[in-house]
Amino acid sequence: MIKAEQIQQEIDAMWSEMPREQRDYIGASEIGHECERYLWLKFHRCVWPEQFEPRMLRLFNRGHREEFQFEAMLKAIGFKVLDSCQGQGGFKRGFFAGHWDGRVERDGLTYTVEYKTHSEKSFSLLSLNGVKESKPQHYAQMCVYAKEQGSDGMIYMAVNKNNDDLHIEVIPRDDAHADEMAARAVRIGTDFQPPKKIAKSVTDYRCKFCNAKPVCHGMKAMRIDCRNCANVEKDAETGKFKCELGRELVPCERHTFNPLALADCYGMKIDKVDPAQKQITFLRKDGTSLKIGGDDGLHSDEVMTILCD
Repeated sequence: MIKAEQIQQEIDAMWSEMPREQRDYIGASEIGHECERYLWLKFHRCVWPEQFEPRMLRLFNRGHREEFQFEAMLKAIGFKVLDSCQGQGGFKRGFFAGHWDGRVERDGLTYTVEYKTHSEKSFSLLSLNGVKESKPQHYAQMCVYAKEQGSDGMIYMAVNKNNDDLHIEVIPRDDAHADEMAARAVRIGTDFQPPKKIAKSVTDYRCKFCNAKPVCHGMKAMRIDCRNCANVEKDAETGKFKCELGRELVPCERHTFNPLALADCYGMKIDKVDPAQKQITFLRKDGTSLKIGGDDGLHSDEVMTILCD
């Protein structure tokens, strides 16, 4: 007979091998994150995508499955489904995009719906403080979707994964918060300067489990990607990137790190800039200089080897 361990291993392998797309936009589901710098580093692909173990991937999948249950409950008590979670409607404005859970109507009023699953601890805080205070990312996400959909209000439905308790909030539209989040997305997408750190110390609790921490605090190598190259152009209208050198958007030997990001993350100062040669010289904390780009400058991989040695 097959061993239980083999079944477990094969299931875990199946989840690990499933292809996962890397977003090419700033998502509405994350725009309310407390650290704008994290969102900037992630969007400009200065850090590698976060890797999740199979157990976490199954948890994410459970959250998606629960959406159908939420929608069925609303439909059963008289709500008309205008936009189903099965269709995954959404929006895209420049670098900012999102896919909502749905939209329903009852008694002549329309509501943007957001469905979430919670752990025991998270659910307790939600029940005590409400979604706006306990889950600002969820609140921001709803506000953005409600304005995009033109809904009259918002319905937030959450379930405790441990005991199936429900928490439901009906909330007025908050266009001011939606506008604030949209402006934040524009900033993240268009600015070449990374936002300030949320904490000065790498040991701060807000940085403890952050995937961007090693790059943000200059401890590990920045990912080499066209989005963080000094030779890239950004089109805020279309949300597209374009290489100034006329090349395909594939990292090449001419990659030169965005100098503002490089100086910020690794504690250097920009000393000289040669636009003709597309070359930048930095001053390091120890007084030595570092020349990158151009014909005789260091390649990006060489820069990371020196800075993270």
